[in-house]
Amino acid sequence: MKKKLLCMIVAVIMVFSLAACSSGGKKEEAPASSASSAAASEESSVAEPASEPESYPNQEESSEEQPEMEDAEEVTGVVLSFDTKDVHGADFSSADVFGGNKITMVNFWASWCPPCVAELPDLQELNEKLGERGCGVVGVLLDGTSPDGIADGIEILDLSEVKYINLIPWDGLADIYPFSYVPTSFFVDSEGKVLCEPIVGAQPDAYLSTIDNLLANMD
Repeated sequence: MKKKLLCMIVAVIMVFSLAACSSGGKKEEAPASSASSAAASEESSVAEPASEPESYPNQEESSEEQPEMEDAEEVTGVVLSFDTKDVHGADFSSADVFGGNKITMVNFWASWCPPCVAELPDLQELNEKLGERGCGVVGVLLDGTSPDGIADGIEILDLSEVKYINLIPWDGLADIYPFSYVPTSFFVDSEGKVLCEPIVGAQPDAYLSTIDNLLANMD
């Protein structure tokens, strides 16, 4: 009888022990879940608005996974010629933007594109370095065709402390080059002629080496 009673007591203790472990596990998982939700919320605040323009889909792959664009070579030799405005409404022509530089890196980006936004401080730093070598960086805000896009772009540029010129798209730009991914960066000479294949995706380490090679070929 005592043996049966002892077995029953042990069984009851085991049941309560298992219940406590399970409950404890859930409590320990809750903060992690909350942290993940907070992180996701913070990321989404700088990621993308409710609707992205279908013509400029977001590209988030790493530099090793960037797609090769079949028509990338076709843009080499094309001359970027335009009269447009910057995001603040100032008038600019292609001669104004490119004329004073040996090489200008033209970075096409969008306010809803996380990789575009993330590399802006690097591009500002690159622009400062290139200025000493007679080169520079210019941005083109692809969603700058609407007041909301311009407002978002200005806010992001201010937060990123970007000082270089950022233009809005000009008529005929999409006919010259159909942007399938952003960011995409062109490299042009003082006349706006595209010197090589564009770099697709955010690849800060590749920009300077590309410009170095282009400058070397000019000497």
